[in-house]
Amino acid sequence: MSGHWIVGLRGRKAAWALWALVLLAFTGVTIARPEMRSVTSVYREASSAWLSGKDMYPQRDGAMNYLPQFAVLFSPFASAPQRVGDTLWRFLQVGVYVSSIRRLAEAAQSGPRDLFFPISILALPAALGSAMNGQSNMLLAGAMTHASVEVIRGRQWAVAAWLILGLVAKPIAIVMILLLAISNPVMIPWFLGGMALAAAAPLLVDSWPSVAGQYTSWYRQLTVVGVSQEHRFDDISGLLRTLNVHLPIKVSYYVRLLAAGLTPALWLVWARRLRQPDYAIALLGLSAAYLMLFNPRTESNSYVILSPAIAVMAARLLLVEGRRVGWLLVGLAVALGNASYGDPIWPLTKLWLKPMVALTFAGFLIYDCACRRRESGVARPASN
Repeated sequence: MSGHWIVGLRGRKAAWALWALVLLAFTGVTIARPEMRSVTSVYREASSAWLSGKDMYPQRDGAMNYLPQFAVLFSPFASAPQRVGDTLWRFLQVGVYVSSIRRLAEAAQSGPRDLFFPISILALPAALGSAMNGQSNMLLAGAMTHASVEVIRGRQWAVAAWLILGLVAKPIAIVMILLLAISNPVMIPWFLGGMALAAAAPLLVDSWPSVAGQYTSWYRQLTVVGVSQEHRFDDISGLLRTLNVHLPIKVSYYVRLLAAGLTPALWLVWARRLRQPDYAIALLGLSAAYLMLFNPRTESNSYVILSPAIAVMAARLLLVEGRRVGWLLVGLAVALGNASYGDPIWPLTKLWLKPMVALTFAGFLIYDCACRRRESGVARPASN
């Protein structure tokens, strides 16, 4: 199998060509029809409000829910003409995501095999939606994947840097930060230092009263858009509602609370048993699966966060370990592209298929990690 073109130089070149075509296609759409299926107008409005000293959180659903730092991050793109800014924003997101896929392939491959092409093919279906609409999910996915690579490499400062960027992209990156902190406490000073720097960053461009007001407004915004009973999110509740199981808000809260307790407990068990790169891949997969199932505002495009873990596990199982169970994960990766497959697939699978994929993957991840043993003499977390 190592001599097959998909895991050789030709496969690597094909992967780069594939991502270049994707970026070229969406660049053309962005230039021709900048408002087509795009959420960047929300980011643009928030950044413009920040730059003009106004409240960027209007206390309504559909507005920006991210940290104030995101508006600072997006402000150069908001200041440019829309077609230029939106195109450059997509270049940034796709660049971070694809480079993370490439680095993950390098870290996870074995011997002469180059897994970049198979991982790219499997990660692509879930990435199309975010690449199209400019949502920051792709930036978060890339940051989390880069962080998992740095865990394998053992560079603590880089792990923290990527996850702080992920936190700015979307606050839900805190899940991966907390899991790493409890299993590897030496990371805590790096995380706290990075968070302190990120928290103070807006002061470089604004006064303290204004910055404090934005933080307060952000918190109020979160209370407005908290747990939703609307049937439009792709989390575990979206799956249950499709099956006509409607959990009361209080019950849903306790389910999420239970998951929030079991997930770190499970991770602590795995962290003691797994070697690299299994440790880092399991960290990435568990963090992403938890977010997809138990973040009450998981959307269809959010699943780009889960796709790198599924893709790399499938590639390793099939091409490195020779285990046919990897075809199950191939099926899951293909299923994550349901929104791009049109009629009748998308209408028939909307709101239930992706959480079912996450649930299936979580079950497989638990089984797979239970079957593995940590080998002696191999470092697990970032340690220097």
